[in-house]
Formats: sequence, C-alpha cells, structure tokens
Amino acid sequence: MIAELNIGGQKIRAALDRGVSLAIAVDFANGGPRHFGAGAPSSMPYASGKFTGSVSTGASANCSTITLTPHCQMTHTESVAHLTRESGDACELVFFPRLRHELRTLLQTSPRLVRFRGLRGCVKHLAGARRWSPRCENLQDQIVGYLRECLSTESRETECRLLVE
Repeated sequence: MIAELNIGGQKIRAALDRGVSLAIAVDFANGGPRHFGAGAPSSMPYASGKFTGSVSTGASANCSTITLTPHCQMTHTESVAHLTRESGDACELVFFPRLRHELRTLLQTSPRLVRFRGLRGCVKHLAGARRWSPRCENLQDQIVGYLRECLSTESRETECRLLVE
C-alpha cells in the first residue's frame, strides 16, 4: 500500500506494507542501551533439581530465565501529550521549552532512538482545533523541525535517531 504525504510542501511516498523496524534487539552478551540507571538484561539457563535448561550441558531443550526491564533496556519512547496538558493556557510559550528539556533529559542516557508519540493530538490541543486544519499542519511542521534542530544541537557526540508519531 502506497501512501502519499505532503510534509512541508514536499510530497513523500511511503510504502506502508514495507516498513522498517526500528527495534533494537536485546543483546544479553553486551548489555545494549540502558536508561534510568537500569542494569543490563540477563538470561540464565533455568535449573531445578537435576534439570538445567541448557542443551550445552546435556538438557533436551533450552529453557532460560530472563530478567528484562523493557522501557529501560531498549528503545526509549516518550509521549508529547503530557507536555501539552502541563503547558496550561500559555500553550506554545511553555510547550517548546518543555519539549527541548524533555529531549535533553532523554539524551542523557545516550539512546540510539528517541520516539515521541501523540503528535497529532498534541498539535490539535495546542492549536485549539477539533479538526485538522492548515494551522495544525503548520504547527506540526514547526514541532518536528524544532525537534530535529534540538536533536542535531544536543546529540553531537552520539548517533541518535528521532521518530515522531
């Protein structure tokens, strides 16, 4: 399925049935990305009595006990919805600095991907619109552009991708 989008005056075609996974595989050997001081994920063969859940030690099957904190040991996702609620009547005056602060906070953990969700609802709230309008389109472009600019300024030392949904 091909979708045609108009973003900032540019037409972009996207093959929705050929998406690219942004997932980061859990790497038990090397730890992978971690956030908020979480320890590394771990995977240990299950053991009970004479059974050890590892084929390498003679078991008939591998059976592991996995310790994992998904939000802290993989891709980090943030919603922009709470920023609009916290902005109150000042809306855009408070929203943009709060958005930059949120991005800076997330970048302290050196993620490879930062994902912001809820952009459409956020834009409609900030614009005071019930339905999507040209003002919403313009504001959405401003927010995405602002995030890109902030990311390029704030993450000079690490490679980080930005996904805004």
